[in-house]
Amino acid sequence: MNILAFSSKYAEHNFQQQFIELKEEGKIKLLNNKGQLYKIDGIEVLNHKYFRFTQFFSLDKHTGNQLFRNDIQHVNHSEKIVQQVTDTLEKYKRTNNLKEIIKSMNDLEDSETLTIITPNFNFEQFNAIKQKSLQKNYFVGQTYHQGIIQEHLMESLEKLRKNIPQTPKKLFWLGVENIYWGAQRKCPEQIASFNQNEFYNINKQKHHLYDFRLYLPLEKSKLKNTKGFWLSDNDNNNEKKSIYAFKEGFLNNNTEIIVLEDHFAVVCYHVQLDHYDVTLPIGFTTQQPEKVKQIFQLVQSYLNEPIFDKDESSTTKDFGKIF
Repeated sequence: MNILAFSSKYAEHNFQQQFIELKEEGKIKLLNNKGQLYKIDGIEVLNHKYFRFTQFFSLDKHTGNQLFRNDIQHVNHSEKIVQQVTDTLEKYKRTNNLKEIIKSMNDLEDSETLTIITPNFNFEQFNAIKQKSLQKNYFVGQTYHQGIIQEHLMESLEKLRKNIPQTPKKLFWLGVENIYWGAQRKCPEQIASFNQNEFYNINKQKHHLYDFRLYLPLEKSKLKNTKGFWLSDNDNNNEKKSIYAFKEGFLNNNTEIIVLEDHFAVVCYHVQLDHYDVTLPIGFTTQQPEKVKQIFQLVQSYLNEPIFDKDESSTTKDFGKIF
């Protein structure tokens, strides 16, 4: 907050410093070498814009060890930014959650994925399981970067349009509570894709194929408004209407689920290991009917589970819409 409060002073100082650097590098020529450097008498703040840059989390394919971060380019004083990123990652780093991940895997009846991440992430094991698995597509990385999910959606839409359901299918996306999930632009793009394909128009009739709901975890339903910032820079009300809240605790707060009733499911574990700065998203997609049914029922049962708390305004773990 200090940076925002004193942003004018920071801007003034940085402008003067960079101007001097440009002069010393010979990129600014002063007439007759007698000119004076500009002096800023005052700065007026019109608005605030946040500068976004990408930090790549990379692993050595032979050892599974995290590689050194060195990916900020074309930015002056990048060493300061790198240090600030390092400090922030350290501040929000969580303790090893492997025991809780194993509990989540047991609930999902998933024994294969554990062999990929213990004792370290193992690329060879990952590739071996990925190649031999006939009913699951394994992936590493955030769900909204996985093209296979869009492929599953398109295949499902083709089936739904040929056999339009009497009542819309349910499409649930349960997020997780960490600073890395949903922090990239690809996430709103995936939300938009799910929203845009909900309805199907044919012969001047509008058919509702599925009901999409993105659920964000909260401790209490009365805190719903605190999530308003999540899409505060996006005025697309069509996207905001699909954002819901639910009580944290689902699958030990470490497992993200996307499931379209009767069609496909996505499971993504957010694993925090001791030797990684950030969580490692790893999981699988499946179109196997029984597995999809099991995951869908697990999600629906949790959302419908009653809450017996006199201080809680919601009667179930489904807190309803945020916006």
